[in-house]
Amino acid sequence: MTFEDSMKVMKKIENKKIFSSSGIVSILLIIAFSVTIASMTDGVVFFIFMLLFLGAVMGSGAWFIHRSNTRHQQKNYETECVDRVGTLSSDKIILKFDKTKSEIDWDLFEKVIKVESSLVIVKGSNFLGFAEYMFETQSDWQRAKELICNKYVLQSYCT
Repeated sequence: MTFEDSMKVMKKIENKKIFSSSGIVSILLIIAFSVTIASMTDGVVFFIFMLLFLGAVMGSGAWFIHRSNTRHQQKNYETECVDRVGTLSSDKIILKFDKTKSEIDWDLFEKVIKVESSLVIVKGSNFLGFAEYMFETQSDWQRAKELICNKYVLQSYCT
């Protein structure tokens, strides 16, 4: 799968939190710094200004860190990505690398999820994705979807 598809899958299968601990700590730090500095000058306007200023500084810093991290992940993904071909059968998934061959039982995975136009079989944080662009013809893709849907029930996409 492409890096972008892989990131979409990771976002879908990771545990979602309503609030991140780093976000809560950042907000509390912004408020604490603003209160401290505003108490020295004794003004509500300056307090609001400091809240906005520190929020902008911390927000832009978080954005730059996230962007840098994503670029680094993409670089690692593309250097580690190995070209492979494979075969899907009713018994197993066969992946062929340069000089090796891996056989993966369907039972290794628990469920299938749909991420945009891809089907992804998942167990925990491990996944194996299948997208239309991975297949030579539309009929190959249709046969693969049917096989995957027969192995794992995904009512909304497979019917």
